Amino acid sequence: MLKSITIGILLLNSVVLYSQQLDVNFLRQKEQQLSVRIEALQIEKTKFIHQSDSLAVSIQQLKSNQSLNLFQRRRLEKLLKSSQELNQNINQVNQKMKQFNRELQSLLRELVSWYDKQIAEIISSAKGNKLTQTELQQLSAWNAERSQYLKKIRQNQFQLQLSKPIEIEESDSYQIVKQKADFLQDQADKARKQIKLVHKRVNELQKELKLRNRMNELIADTYLMDQPIEKFLPQSQLKGANYNAELSKTDKARAQSSSSFDVVDNMLLKTDVSGISNIDLESYIRNLQQMKIKLTQSADSLGTVADQFYQAAEKKRQDENKN
Repeated sequence: MLKSITIGILLLNSVVLYSQQLDVNFLRQKEQQLSVRIEALQIEKTKFIHQSDSLAVSIQQLKSNQSLNLFQRRRLEKLLKSSQELNQNINQVNQKMKQFNRELQSLLRELVSWYDKQIAEIISSAKGNKLTQTELQQLSAWNAERSQYLKKIRQNQFQLQLSKPIEIEESDSYQIVKQKADFLQDQADKARKQIKLVHKRVNELQKELKLRNRMNELIADTYLMDQPIEKFLPQSQLKGANYNAELSKTDKARAQSSSSFDVVDNMLLKTDVSGISNIDLESYIRNLQQMKIKLTQSADSLGTVADQFYQAAEKKRQDENKN
């Protein structure tokens, strides 16, 4: 009876594992399909842009001619219509790419979450902080696959680039001032959205760091428990000189020190952290937290100036109505 129950449990576990494998394989296939679609759309967009640039040159040449004959005017109208159609095509492609990129980001995060769950299950099932060799190999494989998907995850970078400060000119009409106010308010809104992205990224990286530390502890503890006593004798007493070769690849990777890196503010969210050390990752998180402070200051400042511009626009409108 006990034997039958044991076999039943093993069969049930096998079915669960098989079902999980089917799920992750489906996610992988969908991720590949989306990546192919996005790449195809990018090629199509590049083609449209080249055609649009070529049309722009021809249009500019005709517009520079002060006296166009009937044939040239018709040609200009045709070129302008074609240019408009191309711009519509580019906008449509951009919308599709935006949609597919959103789906891809969601799918990639779903894949990473799947690996997080599998890794967490191995860690939580460890008894006495010791993992079997099979569990270590599975943990290493899943972590490597997880890192590959993390590389593909990219966040929108913060871009607030103004060639010169926006100011209200004396000759500006009510509409112009309001447009400037709308632009500043839009930039403030973008900065606030970016603050949320940075906050989310910091939380993700803090979880990543916690998981790394836990994995390193388990791997280190297991490695020490599994080694013969000769491993801990002085180097001169070792039977062989190939000590470093006996270390696992994971331990070698942990032993290698990562070179320091300089973080550029507007590229922080796009940095791939899978190959950097825990010390550098901690530094990276601090930089993101500093970026969040700067973004908050920028958003507040832009919002304040936008309010001032709206007030100035309203005053312009009242003055124009009086005249």
